[in-house]
Amino acid sequence: MFASFRAGRTPKEVIVFFNYPKYTVYDQTDEFVAEVKRKVNEDGNKSYAKLAAEMGCSEQTIANTINKDLGYSLTRKGTG
Repeated sequence: MFASFRAGRTPKEVIVFFNYPKYTVYDQTDEFVAEVKRKVNEDGNKSYAKLAAEMGCSEQTIANTINKDLGYSLTRKGTG
C-alpha cells in the first residue's frame, strides 16, 4: 500500500485496487479531531454537510468523528 502512495496513486485508487476499507487507507489525526471538536463547540447547530465542506472531507467522516471519536450523539427536537 505504501509503495502505491509513493508511486503517486491517490487514496481512492489504493482503496479500489487493493479492495481495502476506507479506514485502512485514511487516518484521522489528533489535529483533525480537535478541529472538529472546536467547530462543533463553537456552533452546535451546524450540519454535517456544512462542517464537511469547511473541513474538506465527507459528511460520513464528520459523522464518524463526532459520534465515535468525540462520543457526541445527535439530539433532535421533536416537531409538532
